[in-house]
Amino acid sequence: MPAMGFLDVIDVCDNFPQHDDAIWNASMSQLWRFFLPGDDRAFGYLTQATISQMPWTSDFKIDESTKTVHLAPEDMNDIVASSTAAISRILKVAQDAKSFPRLLNWPGEKFPVLGAPFPFAVDRAIATYFGIVSTGAQLTIFVRGKTASVTGIWIARRAADKPMYPGMLDNAAGGAVDYGETPFESLVREADEELGFDVKAAVSGGSISWFNIKDGEVGGDLNLVECGVQYVYDLEVDAETVLHPAEAGIDWLRLLSVDEVKDALRRQEFKPSCACVMIDFFVRHGIINAENDRDFAEIVARLHRRLPLPTTYPLKTA
Repeated sequence: MPAMGFLDVIDVCDNFPQHDDAIWNASMSQLWRFFLPGDDRAFGYLTQATISQMPWTSDFKIDESTKTVHLAPEDMNDIVASSTAAISRILKVAQDAKSFPRLLNWPGEKFPVLGAPFPFAVDRAIATYFGIVSTGAQLTIFVRGKTASVTGIWIARRAADKPMYPGMLDNAAGGAVDYGETPFESLVREADEELGFDVKAAVSGGSISWFNIKDGEVGGDLNLVECGVQYVYDLEVDAETVLHPAEAGIDWLRLLSVDEVKDALRRQEFKPSCACVMIDFFVRHGIINAENDRDFAEIVARLHRRLPLPTTYPLKTA
C-alpha cells in the first residue's frame, strides 16, 4: 500500500463530506434521521439499506415522506424504562431474524446516548445501525528523551482473531465508554483490563471527532453511519518502564520510535480512529506542525469536526 499523507489518513476515518461542502446537502438528504420521544433534535442517522433490512417493531414510527424514525414506545409514563425496553426488543428481533451478521454474539454493553433528554443508553451492538454518536477513551503512553522531546510511544497490535480491525495497530489502552462511566473511569478500567497497569496519572488531551460512512465490508453488513467522539489522554512514563499485554485480544505491545509510528500511520496500519488519536497526539506535542506539514491547519480542523448530532456527555449520577 503506498504511503499516505496525514490528511489522507484522517480521510479514512472521517470520510463524510464537510459541512458547507457543495455535496453536503445532497449527502445528508440520503440519510434517515432518528428521534427520541419529546425532542425535536436528531440523535442518529441511518442509511436506506439499514431502514430496508431492519425488522421494525411497533415501538418505532417510520415516515418515508420525511425520512424519519421516531422511537415511540407505548408506555410514555415511564419513558426511560419503556425506551430502553424498546431498543432491547428490536435488537432481539433483529438477532433472531439474522438481519445483520454483526449483531450476533455481541456482548451486552451499553452506549450512553449523548444529549438525550432523559437518562438513556442503547445496546452497543445496535447503536451503529441507528448512527448514534459512539464514545470512547484512548490513552497514549510515551517516553521523552534527554532533550524533553517525545522519543517513543507504546503501541499495541490487535490480535488476528479480533472481530473488528484484526491485526491492526492500536493505542496502548482504551475502548468504548460504557453507560454510567465517565471517560476517565473508562480509561482506567480499560488499562487495568488490557495492561494490568495503573493509569490514574494520565492527563486529558481533549477529544477528537469524526463522521464516517462505513462501506459495509467489515463484518459483512450494509453501509452504516458512524459519528464518533474519542476522549484522549496522555501518560508519560520513564524509559525503564516495560508494559505487557494482560488480555488475549492484544498480539503485542511495543515501544516504537516516533518515526516508526509515523511510517505505520502513512502505511495505514492503524485502526482508523486510533490513527486520528495518534495524529492528534503528534499535533499537541509539536511533532506535526505548520513547518513540516503544509496541511497542518486542515489536519487540526478535521480532527475536531463539529458533529450534526448532540454531543453533551451525561453527568454522572450518584
